[in-house]
Amino acid sequence: LQLEGVDVRVIAFIDKVAQGDPVGASYLEQGVFAELEQRSDVVRICFQQQIPFQAAQRLATKPNVVAACVEAFGLGSTLAPVLTDAPPTRPSMRQSRLDALRKAQQELEAHARAHPAVQKAIEIFQAEIRAVTPITPDRQP
Repeated sequence: LQLEGVDVRVIAFIDKVAQGDPVGASYLEQGVFAELEQRSDVVRICFQQQIPFQAAQRLATKPNVVAACVEAFGLGSTLAPVLTDAPPTRPSMRQSRLDALRKAQQELEAHARAHPAVQKAIEIFQAEIRAVTPITPDRQP
């Protein structure tokens, strides 16, 4: 999924953390990463809620998070969680992911509704579409 407003390095960082600590990654993706400069050693992540902020503070010094930060942002990079009241200037990774999933679902539903066979079935059976779910490898028809 394309995550609008999220730097690819942030995605790489959080995905790397999620490999070893999915719960920790879920806290980190609630933050909004401050403008990332090419040569900055400090990677600021802003939170508006206390619980994910505190979790991010604990995570910032964990070896897997430090390693993921260095891998994504460069040698010497450190994570710096910040608690703020300021409104975010862009969506968090979590919000961007939810928006992308919602958009993908809407596109899937529109595609299904526009299919001639589906339109004919609705007409014949005087039915309505209640849900559209993608077929995944673990859920074949």
